[in-house]
Amino acid sequence: MLLLAWAGVWSSGALVVPARAQSRQADSDAALRGLAVVDSLLAVPAPEPALAAARDLWRVWAEHPIYGWQIEGRLGLALLVAGQPAAAVPHLENTVRRHPREAAHHRNLGAALLQLNRRGRALSEYQAAVELEPGRADLRREYGQLLLSFGDTKRAAREILTGRQLCGNCPEMDEPLASLYLMEEDFPRAVPPLRRIYERKPDPAHRQALVAAVAQAGDDSVLVATLEGLPGADFTTAEWRLLIEAEGRLGRWDHSLQAASLLTGGPEAVPAAIAAEAPFWGQAALILLAARMYAAGLAAADRAIALAPAEVVYRNNRVVLLTRLGRDTEARQEWKRVLALDPSLAQDEP
Repeated sequence: MLLLAWAGVWSSGALVVPARAQSRQADSDAALRGLAVVDSLLAVPAPEPALAAARDLWRVWAEHPIYGWQIEGRLGLALLVAGQPAAAVPHLENTVRRHPREAAHHRNLGAALLQLNRRGRALSEYQAAVELEPGRADLRREYGQLLLSFGDTKRAAREILTGRQLCGNCPEMDEPLASLYLMEEDFPRAVPPLRRIYERKPDPAHRQALVAAVAQAGDDSVLVATLEGLPGADFTTAEWRLLIEAEGRLGRWDHSLQAASLLTGGPEAVPAAIAAEAPFWGQAALILLAARMYAAGLAAADRAIALAPAEVVYRNNRVVLLTRLGRDTEARQEWKRVLALDPSLAQDEP
């Protein structure tokens, strides 16, 4: 946000101020009050009132040699905040030309250009802002994020990591840090900032990003622990699948068994996320078969077949489960159904 420091204007109580000087002082006070009002409205933010106040100031002070350019900068920023970047650009460009050594002016112009998809020039403005005030973490963050959008991970990493150091590992740097590591496909390093983001704002999008990164990181024990530690009783469909698959690879079957046991309670007992998911039940049946929990595995296989009766794999697994349970007659009947769907499997007759 465009914020300027003002040198104080004061006088001794014993000084006799000429009338013209008094008039100039009154003008200065009025302009400063107007700028303070605009800044306050922008900080709320209240875009439309800020824009109206900035336009009122501009009509009166546009040509003023001291306050004109400052008011124009506020007008450009107010237009930008009010969602009018095209109208903001000329005012922000004038402000940059008048005072090119102010980082905030370059940042504001860069933000307006970015909204207009003039990304190349926006990048130059953000670079100028960082060069003018290299100690500002917020400018480093925004510049780094823009570099990421260009796929320049090397330069983005420098800006983001420097910004993070400058602000003392502040929470504002977690999002660009996670984006950097995800773009580099360094999933283990992406997990900690994603976890912190989710802890601060546990919404579905952040939860999905965290779970996906943990899954990509490849540590099944961490994935299971992460999923089990999520708040709320319900997993999404994808989370159920990830959970039982990770457990299967770890030689565990806790949640596969839990899901299969819910089938005995009727349709209303089964979580909606997996109630109609044949692949989930097929995977659960396979895991329970490997765990020698044949009765539970059969319940899962039956559910998968009810949802996808033409799926040969589910029926083939059912044959094995029935056989392990000693229900040979049913197994032979099921095998006939398998062959009817895929005669090429005749050579594999159990």
